[in-house]
Amino acid sequence: MLSDPTNGGIGFTDWVSTDTGGTSSGYFSGIPYAGDGTGANVNPIVGLQSANSFAFGMYGQGFSGPNPNTARAFRSLITPIMVGGDIVVRIGANFRNGFKGVLFNRTADSPNQNKFGVQFSSNRIEYYTRASNTWTDTGITYAANGQCLHITFQRLTSTTATGIVQLLPSGPGSAISVSLGTSDGNLAIDQLEFYCGGTDAPPNPANENNFYFNFLSAFNAWR
Repeated sequence: MLSDPTNGGIGFTDWVSTDTGGTSSGYFSGIPYAGDGTGANVNPIVGLQSANSFAFGMYGQGFSGPNPNTARAFRSLITPIMVGGDIVVRIGANFRNGFKGVLFNRTADSPNQNKFGVQFSSNRIEYYTRASNTWTDTGITYAANGQCLHITFQRLTSTTATGIVQLLPSGPGSAISVSLGTSDGNLAIDQLEFYCGGTDAPPNPANENNFYFNFLSAFNAWR
């Protein structure tokens, strides 16, 4: 389990990262602060901090021509998630501009590897399924000064799975459940893809556009 940024975890291969835009996109570990619109750090985003107060962070600010500057980080499972297994991760953001989130992939199905996803974008919190091939509003109410989402992917049978998205700390209307089935293809997820891109760029407060994630774990059926 990735309990802090210095812990590589077990059951995963090494991290692989790609970024475009030079210094306008990249990665860091630090306290997942939420801002107040002025660029000042206010309070940590509740639910994202590990024991040392840190989380993984990413940024992808502005555009290079028509293309958004984007950072992506990939973490693959040594063994694809089996029936009865699940994957859990927490993601967080302050502002919902650009696009920042996580995709649950089956790499063997490329270019249709994305099976499920959750992101902050278009002033919404959205989810994706391969069957719909579109992003849909979760309806989870936006809260100012940072949000943390607790995401669980549960593989129920060889052809069905459930994606659960819960806002932390919880409140009314703060969780949804998404069903996946045969039209989503093979659900033996073997990779997580984290990304952040196309956010506001300086002179807008850059730190308030960051994307954070932490507490990634995968449990297979033999646990």
